[in-house]
Amino acid sequence: MLKIIIVDDDVFFHNNLKQLISWEDEGFTICGTAVNGVEALNLIAAVKPDLMITDMSMPGINGVDLIRQAFTLHPRLKVIALSAYKDFHYVKESLKMGAVDYLLKHTLTPATLSTVLSTVKRSIEQEKRSEKEQSQIKEQINLGRSVLQQNFVKKLIFTDQLSRAEISAEIKRLAVNLSMKNLVVAAGLVDDYNLLKERYSAAEFSELIQSLLNIGQEILKDVGQSLISPLDEERFVIIFSFNDLCSNQKIYNQVLTVLNRIRVTLKRYLNITASFGVSEICNCITKVTLFYQQAEQMLKKRFYHGKDQVFYDQVVGQIPEKQPLLQVEEEKRLLELVKTQKREELNQVLDTVFSRIQRYQPKISDSKMVFVNLVGIVNRLIRDFELPSEMIYAEKVNPFVKLEDFDTFQEGKEWIITLYNKLLDAMELYYLEDHLTEVTRAAVQFIQRNYQKPIGLRHIAEAVGVNCSYISRKFKQECGQGVVEYLNTFRIKKAKILIENGGRIIKEVAEEVGFSNYNYFFKVFKDYLGMTPLTYEKYCRDEKGFDMDQFIRTVVAAADYVKAKKRSRKRLFLSFDEWNVWADRTVSYETWDYAKPRLEQIYNLQDALVFGGLLCTLLNNADRVKIACLAQLVNAIAPILTQPGGAVIKQTIYYPFAQVSTLGRGVVLRPLITSPRYESVYGDAPVLQLSAVYREEEGEVNVFVLNCAQEEEVELSLDFRSFSAVMPQEHLVLTGPDLEAVNCFAEPHKVVPEPLALPQGDRKIMTVRLPRVSWNVLRFKTKK
Repeated sequence: MLKIIIVDDDVFFHNNLKQLISWEDEGFTICGTAVNGVEALNLIAAVKPDLMITDMSMPGINGVDLIRQAFTLHPRLKVIALSAYKDFHYVKESLKMGAVDYLLKHTLTPATLSTVLSTVKRSIEQEKRSEKEQSQIKEQINLGRSVLQQNFVKKLIFTDQLSRAEISAEIKRLAVNLSMKNLVVAAGLVDDYNLLKERYSAAEFSELIQSLLNIGQEILKDVGQSLISPLDEERFVIIFSFNDLCSNQKIYNQVLTVLNRIRVTLKRYLNITASFGVSEICNCITKVTLFYQQAEQMLKKRFYHGKDQVFYDQVVGQIPEKQPLLQVEEEKRLLELVKTQKREELNQVLDTVFSRIQRYQPKISDSKMVFVNLVGIVNRLIRDFELPSEMIYAEKVNPFVKLEDFDTFQEGKEWIITLYNKLLDAMELYYLEDHLTEVTRAAVQFIQRNYQKPIGLRHIAEAVGVNCSYISRKFKQECGQGVVEYLNTFRIKKAKILIENGGRIIKEVAEEVGFSNYNYFFKVFKDYLGMTPLTYEKYCRDEKGFDMDQFIRTVVAAADYVKAKKRSRKRLFLSFDEWNVWADRTVSYETWDYAKPRLEQIYNLQDALVFGGLLCTLLNNADRVKIACLAQLVNAIAPILTQPGGAVIKQTIYYPFAQVSTLGRGVVLRPLITSPRYESVYGDAPVLQLSAVYREEEGEVNVFVLNCAQEEEVELSLDFRSFSAVMPQEHLVLTGPDLEAVNCFAEPHKVVPEPLALPQGDRKIMTVRLPRVSWNVLRFKTKK
């Protein structure tokens, strides 16, 4: 529908005109009326109509002046003039101003009005078609120029056939934003390319890459003559040029600043990461090919150092001659350790091999050959011991093909370690001890081969040729458990593996491991593992993927991407509803005077440490997380426990909650943290998790630190050079030798914060020693 407004100082005429025809049938909708020129101009600014029907003789601003000012506000507006015979000179002026037609009020009929509206409608539609065609032509011209520019960039970096004069002419002809000297080439690579291709459709992925290029172009506007251009779906190149800048340090500072801005923006708005290799400074544009190759060589460091980084001028050690990455003795040792099921020693040997590769950083193909050899050892053991391969390889793919999917050394390393641990799990499940008699051994093998079928004690006895009482007694003597118990244990171990691998609902798992009764499967599983299959499934899923900080970043990135795509001004904030730590431990009571308490979780020291880490995450994301409601405050999964009659205790998690609630008010700082790392269930993780808050009115900085180091204390250096000076005030620590320690009504103060000494004196660099596995609150006074 086209929008129309009516302007006339005669209100009765408004109503008559509205009822004269069916405006919707003509393709118009009346979106407002005005009785004078001022009202009309305000209405035009508000609704931006397609057509204005206006009287020409009005007090104040007459029709001619209204049309003149209306075209200034809305140049595409169409106007129909209304007039009486005596006002015809106004009509002539209105037509000169651009009105498309006029109507005489006293002879106005539905037919004449419909005829004029049809003419106006055709005119508007023709203009819109023309504008669209012009826009398409302009878009095609820009697209063609963009393609030509991309082809020029590819020719520039992949060949050395262009002379300086030819390059200069092409830069001028195609309006390429480059100068001829002081160039730096950055080779860019989209991380997790294969995963993104699976996640998005072809059109969505193409739009994602275009968004990446658009972001790069916007950021590059701040550095003068530079460009970004795609090379293929996965790779792109950025060429910086600094015609008048001679300082190498300034050039590199600008390049690295821009590349890091692009990295951060991609994560924030598109939820993807990219890695960059940076060349040295190229003094002649004809040599760009060589410097692009140099940037590509730098980018290969990603394999060893990880994704989402900028690599430049890195030197690594050279591997000694005749020093194999995987030694023959190590291969033999791995075979022996798997067969003897020595998990800790096995992981030590693997760690030695991987540390050697990480240290010398050989060619990527050489590292992958080590992976191939390690997978070969796994396959040999699967074959020799007749193990079901699906227990080790969850994915239905060739493991050697799987190796090619890894972008980084860390990914391949983690996958290989997982393979060997799954191999040990399978060995433990299928291992037959040497002391077993022939009858018991046959019974165990029958169970291992037929556990998926509806078998019981009678079937097993018949299979090995003895009666039920004999095999039951013999099996118990040699295996330490009854036949049915062993069968159920074996089935549950297999069910665990299937749940860990994912891809099946729990009912399918139960049927696949031989349980025909779903409820019985639940009972046996919980008796064996202490939790239901559904709880274990959630545990496995969370262990593999959930992390609060990553979750926040993902949601924020999705919201900001939608905001950017819709060109919206709205900024979405997050609210966490009912967050807490919960380990699902059971609590026993001897007598009951009242209704049984529900979900009265007893929290230990370890829970308090995890709780403190979550608080740091929430603080560090306070720019987007505006509300974070703790699940409960008293009794049910809560930091405070009460008893009838008034007894109250503070649980371990109470202390970090109270400390951050009172001392964490102010401006959250964004500290730059360098920390040792360790292998967690989420992969490589920092030992220290830290948040800092500046309380300007109180004149203090409070630092909250979780130390996850399990073996020894960690030395923390705090750089306060952003402040004039600071004075240490207090160091409170929550720690202890027993991570399972709890506060109870008998011992309410077993786990409480204790004060530690801080180095004294007015200084800007403060060094503090943090106890192993501890939650720390550090308070400092600032000078104004």
